[in-house]
Amino acid sequence: MNGLFFQNFIGTMETMRNIPPSVKKPSRYSGAEVRTPLLPWEEADTRVLLAFPDVYEIGMSHLGILLLYELVNARRKTLCERVFAPWRDMEEHLRATGSPLVSLESARPARDFDVLGFSLSYELTYTNVLAMLDLAGIPLLRTNRRESDPVILGGGVCTLNPAPVAEFFDALLVGDGEEAILEIVDRVEDRKRRSGNRDALLRDLSEIEGVYVPGVSAKVSRRVLPDLAMSPLIPSPILPAMRVVHDRLSIEISRGCTRGCRFCQAGYAYRPVRERDPLLLLRYLQEVAPKTGYDEVGLLSLSAADYGCIDRLITDAMETLSPERISVSLPSLRPDALRENTVRQIRKVRKTGITLAPEAGTERLRRAINKEMDDGDLLRSAEWIFANGWERLKLYFMVGLPGETADDVRAIGELVGKVSAVARRHGRRNIVTASVSSFVPKPHTPFQWERQIGSEETKERVGIIRAAVRRDRNVEVKFHSPEISELEGALSRGDARLGAAILAAYRRGARFDAWTEEFRRDAWREAFREAGIDPAGYRRERDPADPLPWGMVDAGIDRAFLMSEREKMRSGETTPDCRADICSACGACPPGLSNITYSAGPGREEERKAPPQAPDAEPRSDGVFRHVVRIRYTKEGPARYLSGLEVQSLWGRSLRRAGFPVAYSQGFNPAPRLAFSHALPVGTESLAEFVEAEFRLPVPPAEVRKKLPPFLPRGISVGEARQVPPGAPRISDFDLSCCYAILPVLPRRMPEEITPDRVEEAWQAFRASREFPMTVEKEGSRSEIDLKALVTNFLVNGEGFFITIVHGTGKGARPLDAAGTILGTSLPPDRFSAKKLSAELIPRRKR
Repeated sequence: MNGLFFQNFIGTMETMRNIPPSVKKPSRYSGAEVRTPLLPWEEADTRVLLAFPDVYEIGMSHLGILLLYELVNARRKTLCERVFAPWRDMEEHLRATGSPLVSLESARPARDFDVLGFSLSYELTYTNVLAMLDLAGIPLLRTNRRESDPVILGGGVCTLNPAPVAEFFDALLVGDGEEAILEIVDRVEDRKRRSGNRDALLRDLSEIEGVYVPGVSAKVSRRVLPDLAMSPLIPSPILPAMRVVHDRLSIEISRGCTRGCRFCQAGYAYRPVRERDPLLLLRYLQEVAPKTGYDEVGLLSLSAADYGCIDRLITDAMETLSPERISVSLPSLRPDALRENTVRQIRKVRKTGITLAPEAGTERLRRAINKEMDDGDLLRSAEWIFANGWERLKLYFMVGLPGETADDVRAIGELVGKVSAVARRHGRRNIVTASVSSFVPKPHTPFQWERQIGSEETKERVGIIRAAVRRDRNVEVKFHSPEISELEGALSRGDARLGAAILAAYRRGARFDAWTEEFRRDAWREAFREAGIDPAGYRRERDPADPLPWGMVDAGIDRAFLMSEREKMRSGETTPDCRADICSACGACPPGLSNITYSAGPGREEERKAPPQAPDAEPRSDGVFRHVVRIRYTKEGPARYLSGLEVQSLWGRSLRRAGFPVAYSQGFNPAPRLAFSHALPVGTESLAEFVEAEFRLPVPPAEVRKKLPPFLPRGISVGEARQVPPGAPRISDFDLSCCYAILPVLPRRMPEEITPDRVEEAWQAFRASREFPMTVEKEGSRSEIDLKALVTNFLVNGEGFFITIVHGTGKGARPLDAAGTILGTSLPPDRFSAKKLSAELIPRRKR
């Protein structure tokens, strides 16, 4: 190897050496996604950075940020990028190195954008917002910001009570964002064109419907998108760099709900109901969904089973999706709205998770909260689910609901036991999970004045439930941290004084407060003490005569209606759904707004009466019917931070997105038939990786080389593609002889004690030995392997090492570990980097 190679190699390593080995899950920050190209930075007139104050895998599961990303990037001369909250290890690295928070796409500093827009979907992300602002070098308080700072915008359901965070935001968008975000960008662009000042811009923003500007606005009315047709169905969604929480193509089939569950903030704040045209949905599911690369489609709504055409939509869509091995999932469902045919259609490809939400244990309490359904609805739905092959069912309950008694709590356990009996009848190992959380009163609901129980009361009630199901092996009881629920309650119904407590908690290290393992109760206790606040005061019952901290927000629901619903709760009276009954006069439909719903039309009775069936069988691909292409590819730059499992996932999706007929395994959870060479350590680059893809139909290798590259993430490129003849050895039949270069991480140089003479002496001793054991630590356990059978060459020049290692099934060694063992010294990954230069398939050796 010559010096020019090492210069080029060192330059590449220096460019990407921004995620140290100490950072877990580096793919969160790599940007190695499959996505369409964006407008170049220098060509954009206005630049927007969408910020999600939680980690990548949470944020990329949030449809709202993806919709706004699509809309803003479609605007002329506008660039929109994303940034997510760095986990504690990455935050420590940024602070230690003085590096700023940067965007995922272009790695531009967050402070260089014109607008920094935060998605506030959960109150317990507030301290993460402050961490991100701080890392970006942007003053935390709006009154301290400079003319050069971006506009700090907040949006999402939490803006229904902007009081606790008003001091941190320049403007807050209340309600639907599709139209408003574009109007905001218009005003920002106009300010740049006219060189206007910051104060004038904020006054302009306050004139936009739905925008609340602290210090300027007195009132704000929720912005409502009149028709869901105005919200895009994303044609080429981003394929994430890693497995995210909701790893699927998300499609919003309706927005809003008129069921009127009295605890549900979204059910009131997103009225009226706006269903999407079923013909447009079906066309998207049939024509676009199979080309996105996803193998699961999530049909999203506050009450998906209530969508007027849900049964027919799924049935018709599955005629296209099932042969493509694409499954369908629905979010949490009302048991009384679920249909057996819907369950049967969902399981045609794979059994996606199902959650039913009874909320309360007795019919009396369910009537009080206006979720009228009887136990028979739940048991009937459970029967359908377990009869169709599911082995797990999740049930969601709340404790602490207004009017709840000990009998209501005990009834939760009894009801879970009845569902468990249904599960056990269909399989002794079937499991019912009861997920229990504390009721948290939310603004703009009939329960906004109610008391929230404390953590000790919550634990007592969960104990009652557990006692009721203690001997049932088919039941699991899980509950949300009651201490975290207490904090959520304070932040949900808090006033402007809370800003000081949030700031104090952040300075005491509070981050990721929704994560049980990260929640720092002491930090919050001291923060409240410093701010002179008793958080229990926010959980007390409110007097309706007293002003509310969120009184500046008109969410579209009449106060008199909320008061009436509160009284009905006390008497156990229900309010019917206005889609099927008379208008309830809630105030959500002024002139120009109304419920938009669609009729299901005639059903397919013969399909609804059909018995359960096994998943459609994938045609077997044995012998001559196998169409296999072996692809050699590189894994460099941002892709180096992808783990082996993440690379496998991206390859399956990229091949699907490129339109190749990928073959799938059989059974209830089919997966793409792909085979890979051994997985590299995370952070290692490679010029020679292998994947074998099996197709249902013949695919010429030249077509792979031509069509696939645009659908691969940055850092992965196709080197060559070859047909594997029927009956020929597969990649799993070979060992892989790999040559690695090992270099010191810049600006470090090779340690002086590692001289060519010492390396030569160590190599000769290695060759003369009968065996050369190396200790391997993995997941807390230790084992030994013999390097003598694996390492075939080792040399050094003045700039680095070269080592050749043979990898086989279950055998192999990390290049840094192997080289360090031979030299008798440690080569830690924060000081040395490895890159695979070549790989050769060789006949498998007997071991």
